[in-house]
Order: sequence, then C-alpha cells, then structure tokens
Amino acid sequence: MAIAETISIFTRLNKEGIISRNKYRRIEEIFFSDVESRYVPVPISDELIITTIAMIEKHNLRTLDALHLAVAVDLCPEKNCIFVSADRKLLDAAKNEGFEILNPEE
Repeated sequence: MAIAETISIFTRLNKEGIISRNKYRRIEEIFFSDVESRYVPVPISDELIITTIAMIEKHNLRTLDALHLAVAVDLCPEKNCIFVSADRKLLDAAKNEGFEILNPEE
C-alpha cells in the first residue's frame, strides 16, 4: 500500500503542476529502483487486520491509513522508526502511538 500511496503523491504533484511530467517520470524511476532494493512486502495477516481495526477505532482513521499505521506498529514495536506520511491526521495518530514522525511535504 505504501507504494501506491507514494505514487499517488507524485501523481498529485504532477497534476497540480508542482513537478513536470519529465521530473515525475524520473522520480518514479528512482522510487521503483529503491522499492526493488529496500522495500519488504508485508502480507496482510489476520493479526494485521485486527491491529488495523484497533487503529481505526482508536484514531478514527480511514482503512488504508489505519493499515499503514498497523504495519508500522507490527514492524517496529519499539517505535524506534520514523513514520513518514503527508497526511496530518495519520501523522498525529502515529505520534500518539509513540513514533517519531516526518512529513515530506513540510
């Protein structure tokens, strides 16, 4: 889901004229290169769904945002990771869960 979320951000920036089509294609190329070498796919397990539901109920998040946070909670239980999102509500929820947060748009 993080891959789709990231491409969504790049697409929005291109459609709003913030980045050119050529720059969009270059960013996309670099991003997918990073995905191949650095991203670890996480299967959606029953436990992850239960954690997602808990995030929805606790933080009133949309489903995919709650899933994003649930994956972070699952992969980084010590909360010694940086949670990255451009969504303010999701960042607030991640901070409430104990994560250091980063908004790439700020």
